[in-house]
Amino acid sequence: MKKDLEQLAGLMDSLVRLHEQMIATLDRQLAAARAADSEMMRQCQEQTEQFVREVAKTEAQRRAVVKDLAVRAGIEGATQGRGVTASRLAMALPEPTRSRLNEQTARLRERVLEVDRLNRLLAVVSRSILLHLKSAYEMVSQVAGTTGVYAANGKLRQAQRSRVFEAIG
Repeated sequence: MKKDLEQLAGLMDSLVRLHEQMIATLDRQLAAARAADSEMMRQCQEQTEQFVREVAKTEAQRRAVVKDLAVRAGIEGATQGRGVTASRLAMALPEPTRSRLNEQTARLRERVLEVDRLNRLLAVVSRSILLHLKSAYEMVSQVAGTTGVYAANGKLRQAQRSRVFEAIG
């Protein structure tokens, strides 16, 4: 059981580190949005997607270890995997293991909440950028639609209006 508890502690620490790295990447992505640096925003998005894959893999391992420990600790419903969390497991463990697991769980919860906050903020910023681009495009397309465009032969012809998503992808 001691080996599994050490493995669980290592997995929890890995999850905290991954979330901290994701927080740093999301902060960079917000800074890139403020600077209108689309390339940096794209790179940050790719990094975040990689962190999400690593978190999913590590989280699956963590859940398996928690379930195994909960079964061995005799926690009701553990064999069916119902409601087995690290916090619930910690209640069945002796000190100082209980305190350490509770501390790791709290640290991870804080990081997860910060990632969630930053993701919600990025969603608001992204929507604002798209609305701004849409309104700017609509203003330009109205002017282009009423003034006309000169063809290669020098003759004035009416501009063909396109939709905003055709113009920005």
